[in-house]
Amino acid sequence: MLEIKKEIEGATVTLSLGGRVDVSSSAMLDEALQSLSADVETVVLDAANLEYISSAGLRVLLRGAKKMRAQGALYTIRNMTPVVQDALEMTGMMALFDEE
Repeated sequence: MLEIKKEIEGATVTLSLGGRVDVSSSAMLDEALQSLSADVETVVLDAANLEYISSAGLRVLLRGAKKMRAQGALYTIRNMTPVVQDALEMTGMMALFDEE
């Protein structure tokens, strides 16, 4: 089960993720990312409560990165659990994210 809390502060959107991003919940994260408006300048994914991310979830993060880059927005991730950080590092996907 995936929980997403969305906070908007000016042109910055923070998506706080909790639970698991897997094949059954990845569409929920994809919808949250793809529905962000073009005037968003920074997207922050707060992964403090994210327990697991599957390859389906990694694809969603890649799709989100492509959208944010196309509109010139920063795309960051913070507070990763070791499991999530390992998955992103092993797949080379840390490069998708901008430094804060």
